[in-house]
Amino acid sequence: MTADTPLLLLALVMGLCLGSFLNVVIYRLPLGQSLLWPRSRCTKCGYELRAYDNVPVLSWVLLGGQCRQCRAPISAQYPIVEIVTGLLFVLVVWVTPVGPLLASRLVLLTMLVALFGIDLEHQILPNAGRPCW
Repeated sequence: MTADTPLLLLALVMGLCLGSFLNVVIYRLPLGQSLLWPRSRCTKCGYELRAYDNVPVLSWVLLGGQCRQCRAPISAQYPIVEIVTGLLFVLVVWVTPVGPLLASRLVLLTMLVALFGIDLEHQILPNAGRPCW
C-alpha cells in the first residue's frame, strides 16, 4: 500500500468531481451534444444549474433529488456515478505508486466508467455477437 491519507482524500475529491463531469459525458456524448457548452441544465424545465447546484453528491442530497426550479426528479444515476468514480479513484491511488502508471490507470478508469455508463443507458457499444472461446 503506497498512498497516505491526504493523497487518498485528494483522490476521493478528484474522483467525485470527475464523476460529475462523467455524468455530462454519459448524457451528452451519445446525443452528439457538446460536452462543454451549454452549462448543465434541468432536462425537464431547462433551469441552468448554478455552481452550488453542481457540488458532487451533496447538491443532489440537499435538493432531495429534485430540480430546484420545477421539482422534477433527478436520477440517482448522478450521485451513484460520482460516488463510484470517487471510490475507484481512491482504490487505484491506494494500490498504485505515484507516477506515470498511476496517471495512466486513472485515465483508463475514467474512460471505462464513461463507457460503462453509456452502454448501460443506451446499449450502443458493439458486442462480438458470439462467445470469445
